[in-house]
Amino acid sequence: MRAPNKPLQPTSGGPPSREGGTMPAADRRIDGAVAADRQNHLLRVRQVEPMASEVGKHLEPAIVELLRAHGFKKSGTTWRRPSSEAVAVLNLQASAWGRFAYVNLGVYFRALGTLVRPSESVCHLRCRLAQLVPDAARLTQILDLESPLSDSSRLGELAELVSRHAIPWLDRVSTRDGARLWCNSPSSPACFVSVQARPLLELPPGA
Repeated sequence: MRAPNKPLQPTSGGPPSREGGTMPAADRRIDGAVAADRQNHLLRVRQVEPMASEVGKHLEPAIVELLRAHGFKKSGTTWRRPSSEAVAVLNLQASAWGRFAYVNLGVYFRALGTLVRPSESVCHLRCRLAQLVPDAARLTQILDLESPLSDSSRLGELAELVSRHAIPWLDRVSTRDGARLWCNSPSSPACFVSVQARPLLELPPGA
């Protein structure tokens, strides 16, 4: 009778590879780095989730009714407004490093994609409210939940800035012509324009 096959024993102290034998040290280092990156990502997610809830609790009351009145629909901490040419997006983003938030704005052009509910991060034209307001330092104070502002002042000022700067910007750039004019204006702040959107907006590839 034949003796049963014995399990393959590593020859250099390392874990076996999928093909048998010993996994090279370089592969073990790569696998270890991937596992560490995944663990760090999960840790950041656990840190951001409660912060996002806190940001929403403190800042959403300033803008929820305002955005609804302008046709935006809420999903989590993101509001979207579809139109014939684009989907306008406003997002409240919690910082992973403190009780702080960002107001992200974006436009997703229907001519360049088929997403119905795009996130701000995949929009073809993106900007932060801080790039549009005249006093970015004051906005930073408003969005910093640890700054010594009363709730009424924080919410009132944020609502005014969204009303005067965020919504008009989204109104203006939610059409191809409006976005093209805005992006080509020397007085416009530099915001992100995706590679796909540059031909649509008649922008040079590397501008």
